[in-house]
Formats: sequence, structure tokens, C-alpha cells
Amino acid sequence: MASEKTKTRIVETAIELFNKEGFKGVTMDDIANSLHISKRTMYEIFASKNDLVRECLTQIHREMAELRMEAISKTDEPMLATLYIMHLSAEKWSKYWRIFGEAERFYPEMNALLIRTYGTKFKESLRSIIDEAQRKGDLRKSIDIDVALDVILYSIRNSQRNDNDLIDTSAFSSRLREACYTYLRGLLSTEAIERADKNAYKFKEILGD
Repeated sequence: MASEKTKTRIVETAIELFNKEGFKGVTMDDIANSLHISKRTMYEIFASKNDLVRECLTQIHREMAELRMEAISKTDEPMLATLYIMHLSAEKWSKYWRIFGEAERFYPEMNALLIRTYGTKFKESLRSIIDEAQRKGDLRKSIDIDVALDVILYSIRNSQRNDNDLIDTSAFSSRLREACYTYLRGLLSTEAIERADKNAYKFKEILGD
């Protein structure tokens, strides 16, 4: 019987190959050969390629969820917390941009289910941050919280849609963080903007300036 360690190696290798060659460009044979294990061992753990893809996507979505919850715990400043989330999400999307793009294209139902599964708690936590910011007067009174939340979530989930294999992921990540900062700043009240300007170094650290 294959060990849990072997399962981990299979998933890690599959993620690497899928992200490099795409789901359609990698076979179970390719993964087995890369690990120098037999196909029999592969199929003892994963009955099909779809099962393996599901495990790979689950692991990545789980990592994303953990990173976002970590970002929320870093600060009680709404803008900083949200920018941390954008920053970490951009980094992860940049790393796995091909997998995320192809998951939506080739495995839409599976991908959508994982987004709902791992996104529910995150959305609730992010909503609490934005609600608190509004109660504190950090947001402009005219801001529609539901619209702001939808824009933030849309940006996170759709940030790495690009079919260009030659994308400069580092430059992309930087542009996304800058765009997020500009958007978030636009939500703030005058008083909150003044406070943010006094702590500009914190934002520059996140933006990588």
C-alpha cells in the first residue's frame, strides 16, 4: 500500500507539472516517470487523473484560504488587512496562474465548488473587517459595502486570468497590488486617508516599494 509520503510527493509533482505544461499536457505516465514510481502505485492512490487534479486544486485552494486568514490576523486596520490579502493572493495566483486559469476552463464545476467551500469563511471574515471600518467612520458614507466587497472578491478570484505563457508574474503581482491600493484608498474617508498617509511606510512594505 502506498504511503502518505508518496501521496504527498505525487501531488506536489503533479502541481509542478500541471502548472508548467497544463492539465492536458501532462499524463499519469509523465507524473509516475518523474517520480520514478510505477503506474500501479499511482493508481493505488488516485483512481483517475480527475481524482488527482481534484486533490491538487484542493491543496492549492486550501493554501490560499490559510494565507488569507493569516492576512486578516496580521492587523486590525481594515485597509492594511485587505491589502495584505490582495498581496498574498496575488503572489499565490502569480505562482499558479496556469493551474487557476485552466481549472476554470477545463474543470469549472470542480473549481467553482472549491472556491465556494474555501471562500465562505474568508468572505465572512472580510465582511466583518469592512463592516468594522464603516462603523469606525473609516469609509466614506456613500460606499456600498456589498459592492465594495464584491469588487475585492472579484479582483482576488480573477486576478490571474491570462493566456500568455510569457506573462511576467512579478510585474503582474506588483501592478495588481498597486491597483488594489488605489481602489482601497478610494473607499476611505478623509480622516482615514490622512491616517493612512502617516503610515505610508506600512503600505509600501506590502506593495514591495
